[in-house]
This record gives sequence, structure tokens and C-alpha cells, in this order.
Amino acid sequence: SEMLIAVQLATRRHSLGEIDASRFIATVQQIAVAIDADFDPPDVARLVQQAIELDTLCARFDVQITLTLEALADSWSHAEVNAAASEADLSEVEGERWERLDGQHPTALSVTSAASFPTQRLTLALDVPASAANPPPLSMLFAAAHQLAARLNARVVDDNGRVVEATAQSTIEAELEQLLADMRAAGIEPGSMRARRLYT
Repeated sequence: SEMLIAVQLATRRHSLGEIDASRFIATVQQIAVAIDADFDPPDVARLVQQAIELDTLCARFDVQITLTLEALADSWSHAEVNAAASEADLSEVEGERWERLDGQHPTALSVTSAASFPTQRLTLALDVPASAANPPPLSMLFAAAHQLAARLNARVVDDNGRVVEATAQSTIEAELEQLLADMRAAGIEPGSMRARRLYT
């Protein structure tokens, strides 16, 4: 006897604008007329303001941590990278991209080729808000990077091409813990269904 129709207010690339909100309300109104139902529309201005507030909040936590693998010798073929990724529990999801797929412990960890194969560079990225806090996602990122580096004869470097030191993980960990605490205080649990909806 009752139906709730909802709209996503914000994602990491777009928030609901006035035109979007008006189209949403018009569409729901058409449905209400078609099924002879009462219709309680939201206020467009209020809907847009909520979307702006949510988008601003989410932008604070939209963080990705990246590491780069650089070949120390020969370039890698697609088959070599695929074999190394499989050993690191990463599955190919599309051309030249591998992800860690675990429905129980979501960790948005991915590996992509920096160029077409054969290549000498791979990028590992940890999508922080879309990753559950347990097991520790940063540890998984560094473990995967070092495992792939050993398998592919590579070194782990940062965005500026400097070798990542052993102390880097602990330094980043402290900052990451504060970010995750701020997310929870704002009502967004890292890696939760809500977080994954917002950070698409």
C-alpha cells in the first residue's frame, strides 16, 4: 500500500543538481498518476542542498593511496603480470586491471598497467573509503606491492619515482587511522555498503 522511491544524492563524481532533482520528482509523479497513488514530493531546493552537503562531506574522505612498481630489467608481458597478480590474490576484472575481490572483507585494492603491454610500470591503488578497516587495508597494499615486486623483479616507488622506504607504512598508517576515525564520526563506516555507494 506504500512505495518509497529514492534517488542517490551524491557519488564521488557527481551530486544531484536542480535539473536532476526536478526530473526525479517529475518521474515519480508520473508513476504516482499511473498507479492512482497519493504523492508527497520533496522540496527541490532542500533536496539540492542536501546533495551539496553530502558531496562536501564525502570529498573530505576521498583518498587513494598509490604505489608504483618499476621494472629493474626487462618489461613485463600481460601473462607475466597476470600470473604475479593471481599469486597475490588479485583477479583480472578488465583489460590491464586487477582487483582483490572479497565480499566479506571489502578491500578496494587494484593494479593497473601504466602503459600498454609490454610495460615496465604498474600502479597499485588503495581506495581508502571503499575499503573495510579489517584486515588493515594499508598492510594489504604494501604486502601486495612487495610480493609483486619480488615476483616481477621490480622496485616500489612513490609518485615522484623515489624508492619507498620501510618506514613509510607506519608514517602513513597514523594519518590513515585519523582519517578513518573522522569518517566514522561523520557516519560513514569505511568499506560499508553506504561508503561503496557514495564512492563509486
